Amino acid sequence: MNDKPTIDHSPVEVREEPAGQVLEEVLGMLNLTRPRRGERPIAFLRWKYLENPDGVAVVWTVRTRPEGKLVGFTACIPRRVVVRGTEQLAWVGADFSIHPEFRTLGPAVKLRRQASLQINTGRAAFLFAHPNDKMASIHARCGHIPLGAMIQLARPLQLASKLARRTGGAFLKHIARWGVDPLLRTAMRLWTPQLSSVQRLPAPVFDQRFDALFATHAQSFPVIGVRDARYLNWRWSPRSGDNPQVLVDLEGGELRGYAVFTTDREDIVIRDLFPGHDTRVMNRLLSALVREAVIGGISELRAYFLEGNPLIALLRNRYFFHRMEPTTTYVYVPPRSALYDDVINHRAWFMSVADRDV
Repeated sequence: MNDKPTIDHSPVEVREEPAGQVLEEVLGMLNLTRPRRGERPIAFLRWKYLENPDGVAVVWTVRTRPEGKLVGFTACIPRRVVVRGTEQLAWVGADFSIHPEFRTLGPAVKLRRQASLQINTGRAAFLFAHPNDKMASIHARCGHIPLGAMIQLARPLQLASKLARRTGGAFLKHIARWGVDPLLRTAMRLWTPQLSSVQRLPAPVFDQRFDALFATHAQSFPVIGVRDARYLNWRWSPRSGDNPQVLVDLEGGELRGYAVFTTDREDIVIRDLFPGHDTRVMNRLLSALVREAVIGGISELRAYFLEGNPLIALLRNRYFFHRMEPTTTYVYVPPRSALYDDVINHRAWFMSVADRDV
């Protein structure tokens, strides 16, 4: 029997480190490896990693030996999730960055695997993540399970901008802009009259009414991320960089539902709609969103939901169509966990783009 200790000759080592102690280094790695996003300020990372009401981010680093230089890291963001009426602590797979000189499959898999190893010890109940195509293969290598597709749905509201994008035809674009689009806008205003029950919040500030709303509807879904005031005020803080806007349905003076959305020059992206199973409330909020878009000259409404979400069928009935190839959501839950069957079932989840990493 060979009792000699195994010697690790790898030029790098993976370790868990306190998020607050490595924030500056992690920010530098993010800005180095993701230049297209533009440089993130330290205030953003402090908000994301340290101020989450569900817990401080868990960070694993890759450092060179013996220098200890940071050449990669990954993080998980704690998230409360209700499963069959019981609140569980889950982790959301978040940032993953490795210096270009160290991008081999071995360190990447070893780094990503740290989360599932810790879940096996009971630090969190399960993990879910929304990786890009490159990261999806690493999740698969780590034994993470494909949960389902995040489907993008879009409702075009103008023809001019779409024709310009797709054909570049100036003549068709002008016909749409000065002929067809004004008629479409007029028709949609008539079809979507202003509703007195739906109002815009002056600022994305959530009070105890949102606690009561979530408590009322949470058990309508087998698996759902907590959407109480504590979480919503953090997630939709101006420090998130999303610049969110909020519509609320106050039928009878009581909060019945809400929509969180963001706007750029051409599109409105619906970040969240709740409660997703109440068709009457959802239809009122969607009508208000269409009206907002038409008045603002927006060319398209977009939304992202996990397949199986009841909102997908509702949006299809409101002239939303599939757009682009879907991405895949992955989960990891210990096979012997009592939560296993629900967590790996995409039909059990209420998941929107609001549940993704920021």
